[in-house]
Amino acid sequence: WGTHADEIETSMILFMQPAAVRMDRAVADGERVRSGPLTRDPRRTDRHYSPSGVFGDPTLATWQKGERITEATIAAILKDVDDLALAALPRR
Repeated sequence: WGTHADEIETSMILFMQPAAVRMDRAVADGERVRSGPLTRDPRRTDRHYSPSGVFGDPTLATWQKGERITEATIAAILKDVDDLALAALPRR
């Protein structure tokens, strides 16, 4: 249910820039019932998604998770770049 400052994002920042994370302020927050990422419940009349700005549970974050997620993300991006470099160019 996380989309911002959640377990995944917080873990990645703990790995890449640990001094930027204030785990003492981490709270699980944000609505769980939504039809999609960052989609508000249409019955809501207030303008706030989450009082804290968090959507998810950053209290579950660890730098070890962040290392695995970051390395997997980089590997996937590099594979896409390699695949793109090998792709045939379209004819004009």
